Amino acid sequence: QSGRGAIVRTLQDKVRERVSIKDFGAVGDNATDDTDAIQKAIDYAHSLYVGGRQLGGGIEVHIPEGRYKFSGLIMKNGVNLVGDGSLNSQLRVFGKSKTAIAASKSSATQTSASNIFYCQMRNFALYSWEGANGRTPINQVGFELTGFRWTRVQNVYFGWGSGFTGIKCTEATLAGEGGPSQWYNEFYACNLHRHYPPATGGIGMLLGDTSIDKEQVTTLRWYGGDVRGEGGGTGVNL
Repeated sequence: QSGRGAIVRTLQDKVRERVSIKDFGAVGDNATDDTDAIQKAIDYAHSLYVGGRQLGGGIEVHIPEGRYKFSGLIMKNGVNLVGDGSLNSQLRVFGKSKTAIAASKSSATQTSASNIFYCQMRNFALYSWEGANGRTPINQVGFELTGFRWTRVQNVYFGWGSGFTGIKCTEATLAGEGGPSQWYNEFYACNLHRHYPPATGGIGMLLGDTSIDKEQVTTLRWYGGDVRGEGGGTGVNL
């Protein structure tokens, strides 16, 4: 780098300042299954995380421009998924009853010890691959919030529709009960928008739980952004 006091560095050191999902083989052509490549990038970034108490204090995983078809990702502590904008970087989940982003393979197995801390997701779109390609998805979820703590989501577009829930915030027991919880998760300028036909069904954001023993998402904070569309799903939803 030029400038007084700059030191000589290797090109390898320079390019390793940020992890890209393409470093691990992601293609982003809307046809290739990029699940394994994206998960490997997340796992690697997590291995570099040394801790921190601030929101989004972890390692950045870049999602370059492209349409990435995948069947579900497990987030890890301190990982930041960062795209180049919702029109450019798009994550599209496929498969019956698949969840795009979650804290574990099964929210029912979450415990307070397995919560995900200090993540950040920003500047990309998240919706159904089937829905975007003229098919009807079945029981798909964009972001399963159970098990996430102190997570910041910013400028993320959730395209929901029939058979697809944008954000799911249920199955969370109260803090101190030994189970999962949504604690201090923040959403800035996010959009939940009906992305594809048909004109009925689907849920933008699913909140709360029918059981009085479950937390009613009292610590989720929403700043700006909007929720649009006419939901035809069941349950407490927006």
